[in-house]
Amino acid sequence: MDPAAPPNSVVTIMIKNPNGADQDFCLEVPLADTCVRDVKRLLHEKHPEHPDPSTQRLIFAGKLLVDESLTADVLKQVSCPLATNTPVWPSSL
Repeated sequence: MDPAAPPNSVVTIMIKNPNGADQDFCLEVPLADTCVRDVKRLLHEKHPEHPDPSTQRLIFAGKLLVDESLTADVLKQVSCPLATNTPVWPSSL
């Protein structure tokens, strides 16, 4: 189990269907000891179309997720660029 994540942590994952925005689906996933394979099983159980886990390809932050990867580890790898509205002053000559 990930020592940084509280034992009962749950994250909501939005699954976007590449075939259309109307097929997006939210899934609550426990972080403790959950791997990508478990997310695929949950998606199979809870999604109305019950997609088979062997046909699912989950992509996060532009990377294809490996079934054995822990969900908490995958979510740690995300970095968000920082954009600020700081004025840039021209250097004096």
